[in-house]
Amino acid sequence: MSALAQEQLFAFLGACRVGCWLLTGYGVMAGLSQGLKLSRGLCAAGDFLFWLAAGAVSFLYLLAAADGRARVFLLAGEALGAAVGYLLWYRPLVWLIAVPAGWLRRVLCFIGRVVRQVRERFSAGKGQEEPDGGKNSPESGLSP
Repeated sequence: MSALAQEQLFAFLGACRVGCWLLTGYGVMAGLSQGLKLSRGLCAAGDFLFWLAAGAVSFLYLLAAADGRARVFLLAGEALGAAVGYLLWYRPLVWLIAVPAGWLRRVLCFIGRVVRQVRERFSAGKGQEEPDGGKNSPESGLSP
């Protein structure tokens, strides 16, 4: 195998690896989105930021691996790596991220409800004055 062919083969395999990593990153984002039940706006913003980062990573890899020349086989390698990753681990990965994220969402909602109830009870008690004007409070020293 010639040196040029070997270099292109390694660049293609590296592009496959980049495609797998990009798909894994997107799977993590999708799992968090499902588990935390993010709104459409937050999902869209996350997707936009992901694709900006994915484009930058892809561009930088293509720039480094092909010495600044556009090579279609590297883009095909990224697509092939993402396809293989999708077939092998995308759905289990999304599930493995979504389930704990859902548990975390439930725990945080429960804590939020408890804090809200405690805060409401304390704020409801502050606004009320005692019927005797506070004369029999322990601080006044006049309690029976």
